[in-house]
Amino acid sequence: MLPPTDGAPITEKLRGAASEAGIFSSALVADGAVYFADLGGWMYCLDAATGAERWKVDSRAPTFPDAHWNNLFMASPIMADGKVVFGGGTLEQLFAGTASYPGSTGRGFLVALDPKTGKLVWKYDVGPKPEKFDPPVVVEGSWGTYKFESGPGTSSVWSTPSYDPDSNTLFFGPDVNTSPRKPTPDTPALHTEDSCSIAAIDAATGQRKWSTQINPVDMWTNS
Repeated sequence: MLPPTDGAPITEKLRGAASEAGIFSSALVADGAVYFADLGGWMYCLDAATGAERWKVDSRAPTFPDAHWNNLFMASPIMADGKVVFGGGTLEQLFAGTASYPGSTGRGFLVALDPKTGKLVWKYDVGPKPEKFDPPVVVEGSWGTYKFESGPGTSSVWSTPSYDPDSNTLFFGPDVNTSPRKPTPDTPALHTEDSCSIAAIDAATGQRKWSTQINPVDMWTNS
């Protein structure tokens, strides 16, 4: 179950779906298989003819790179460069910045799996890895003052990525920062350069080609 949010009734339907691990996105049907993911953090492959499970991968399991207890999937999977690609991340913006959850510890990602075995081929993480702040980072804005004990929580991937086979490139758009980066004298900004951006990565390797930020400064939570 997700932590309490100190209110925010507008998010209750989404919180309920995430808590119950429902299926938010459409499935991909390719080469006799059905691929889909759920809000419980699982990625699945079924036999298209029988519905029998071929494999499943848990993005919250310790064996998954940088696993997080709140990893989930809202984007639909696509096929790219002979791999099945899923976009996901955490839903920490529902409760980050509250007294019960003062910070974010996850981030968005794209992951490519072997369509026959479910074996991980590569994983691309959006933004720097979150860390514990010492001291905490205090954010003051028009909505009030909030203290964050960890971050940055960068930009989950909610929308389905696009694939250009000619350049073998994946394109996707990450979300906002859900907790700040630690400001430094050289870079006082609270947001990371990867939030609210359009990103391009190599479909063969998962390596970043470029990222263009559309809306800098945006650091947002439901609180």
